Amino acid sequence: MLSKSEDSNFIDMVYNFDWSSTPLGSMDAWDPVLKNATNLCLKTEFPTCLFIDPSNRIMLYNKAFASILKSIHPALGKRFKDIWPERYDNYIGLDINRVTTTGKGIYFSDRPTKLQRDGYDEEVYLSSTFSPLFKTDGTICAFWCLTQETTQNVLNTRRLKLLQEFGHLTSTLRNNEDIPYTLIYFVKHKLNTGSESLIAHLMATTFDSDDKEKRNIPDYLPESLETIDLAKDANKSYDTYIELKRSATTHSFLKCDSWPIYLVFKEGRNLKVLLND
Repeated sequence: MLSKSEDSNFIDMVYNFDWSSTPLGSMDAWDPVLKNATNLCLKTEFPTCLFIDPSNRIMLYNKAFASILKSIHPALGKRFKDIWPERYDNYIGLDINRVTTTGKGIYFSDRPTKLQRDGYDEEVYLSSTFSPLFKTDGTICAFWCLTQETTQNVLNTRRLKLLQEFGHLTSTLRNNEDIPYTLIYFVKHKLNTGSESLIAHLMATTFDSDDKEKRNIPDYLPESLETIDLAKDANKSYDTYIELKRSATTHSFLKCDSWPIYLVFKEGRNLKVLLND
């Protein structure tokens, strides 16, 4: 449980919210069961949301739940279907209807969904429980929703499995949502007239056809040659970098016509490459 001093600003914001501007009316007139549920919701550390009023499903949530909403916060006093219509139509609305009909809670583990929280579609996984909240007269006045975002756990598990399979089957590259753009070059040492040169051969890509006879590499990627003589590639100049801001971080991208394999090979570091599109 969080102490009020740790979470006082958020709690004050909820209690000072003008609930009379919503169909719920002033908080002073709420049923005691709902008042107690609100107090518990705000003081628990677990991400918790109340959907109040079965017909409107108006949101009241704690600080931990705000991290799931991201840029959609603040959404206090708003109907869930108005702030997340895609999630309401496909999941929440149906879940709450089921709870209303049966009067019993339900639980989902690692349920996949696509959300727009920061202006773009995200692949998100959530473990959630929905439970009815009954007034003293036996009618439902709200729905408990305890939610934990498990996206990173699911993706890490999936990617670990991918890495295990990758050691055996290069076919896992094709049509894989975790590695959409991959080209694997194998660098082979070749002796030429007493001197050693490095030849890079393109071995596999995410764009290989099933019969491995054709590759459909997008035009917006740098030139992807089947064979690259790195001795000749060493003469290229890689000095054009573009600074681009992503969220709160600025990254440096290398602008180049072909994949800078020699640069990576020579300096042994990672590079971010600017695509043509």
